[in-house]
Amino acid sequence: MKLPPLHALRMFDAVARLGGIRAAAETLFVTPAAVTQQVKQLERSLGVPLLQRQGRSVVLTEAGRQLHLGTTRHLHAIAEAAEQVRPREQRVRITTVASFAVRWLVPRLQRFMDRCPDVDVQVDADHRLLDLGSGDWDLAIREGQGRYPGTEAERLFGLEVVPVCAPAYAKRHFKQGPARGWPRARLLHEVGHPWWPGWLERAGVAGIDTGSGLHFSHTVMVIAAALDGQGVALVPPPFIQDELAEGRLCVLDAQPYETGVGMYVVWPAGRGPGLSAEALQFRDWVLAEARGATAPVRRTARAPAAIPADRTPRAATTAAAARRSPR
Repeated sequence: MKLPPLHALRMFDAVARLGGIRAAAETLFVTPAAVTQQVKQLERSLGVPLLQRQGRSVVLTEAGRQLHLGTTRHLHAIAEAAEQVRPREQRVRITTVASFAVRWLVPRLQRFMDRCPDVDVQVDADHRLLDLGSGDWDLAIREGQGRYPGTEAERLFGLEVVPVCAPAYAKRHFKQGPARGWPRARLLHEVGHPWWPGWLERAGVAGIDTGSGLHFSHTVMVIAAALDGQGVALVPPPFIQDELAEGRLCVLDAQPYETGVGMYVVWPAGRGPGLSAEALQFRDWVLAEARGATAPVRRTARAPAAIPADRTPRAATTAAAARRSPR
């Protein structure tokens, strides 16, 4: 019995699981050409075509489906067997996006280290959804709707956003109220998050060029620009809790805008109980941390001109309710 080339088989398995050559290449950190070459080598070794092109995508042939069905569980078993004989490391490996890592996770990591001092934590910031089935990562924390093929996910918190700016910027542009402030305000955008048109429409603000302003590739850059007094940003409150508490940012409208996405902790499907003890500890900790640290932004009847730094959305709503209550 002759075994096929295992490296080529691993690349073919990634193509079959992820549904495409480019997705497999990104997951395996190789070029699409390298994946194609390995799949062709496997096809030559077996003497049958495994993939068939349909336009710009590829699909499995009948032979490809049979091969994938018969080998994928065995590849997983090989990876698990190798893991069992390796020296035991008390480590958890997390892949996430840079903005979440910098603005939410890293400032809280000391609490996990105090709780689990013997566990090493490896955090990798990457915008791509890496393949958790490869065994290179224990958990992922991703932005989206919680639906990722071959995984299970639990929501940490929703990405509701509110408009924020530096107090000096609010005083300069919004002192006479929102009606005069918004036409003069500079919008700070994050590429890939086109939330300003929806927020302005919901707030009843018309006549604004929603494409104008400054555009950045990451949330951390948008927040930095807002802190520097360069304009108004739409930001999830969990990412700026310290800045709001310390008065370095203020909220212009406490009513959150529902973006339809959230932050999710993700792990391979069927491996919840099979996660390492360290991965389970980290997953449970990050879920508890999100529940304890993230209070919902309460809605207000109408937008105030600017909420001072010591009046977060929760405090502003409470104060507004007190004013409306009969004495």
